[in-house]
Amino acid sequence: MIIELDSADYPVEIGAFINDTCIGATVVESGDSVVAVRTYLDGSPGDSVVFEKYYGTKSIARNRIGDYYVWNREKRLNEKRAIHENVGSRRIFYR
Repeated sequence: MIIELDSADYPVEIGAFINDTCIGATVVESGDSVVAVRTYLDGSPGDSVVFEKYYGTKSIARNRIGDYYVWNREKRLNEKRAIHENVGSRRIFYR
């Protein structure tokens, strides 16, 4: 999954989860505007993908990315919607 970052918010890492299972993560370098998260999906229908930001602190608070947009190739526009594991790779950006 390709994630376009908010230029005002730079976490240390971004992880992708289904339920409480991590399906992929990547390190965010200072100044990155786009990152790729290699995810491991089995292709079966299931729950939606949730993203979490990690800032390098051992805080109990979960920094979930709740608002994000997904690139719709057919319509050629970004849509605010959830990603489900059987959909395949998508370009995502969050605010």
